[in-house]
Amino acid sequence: MAQEFHISVTPLGKHDDYLVRIERVAPGVSLAEEQVSWPVEEWLTQAKQLMNDPLFSVLQGRAAGVDGSFAMPS
Repeated sequence: MAQEFHISVTPLGKHDDYLVRIERVAPGVSLAEEQVSWPVEEWLTQAKQLMNDPLFSVLQGRAAGVDGSFAMPS
């Protein structure tokens, strides 16, 4: 049985401070919330690097040892 819930992230107006809440949980499950400091721009940069698709890099001509002749046209 799949567990379904919704997460909301609300900026608090301070740099990198957010309120994270779990909403729409199954009956009988308590709601949870936490105030966190989350450097989103840094996280997005790291996520982009970690999820980098090597084939996309080859097609863009950025793979090691590949020159621009394989780059996709703009």
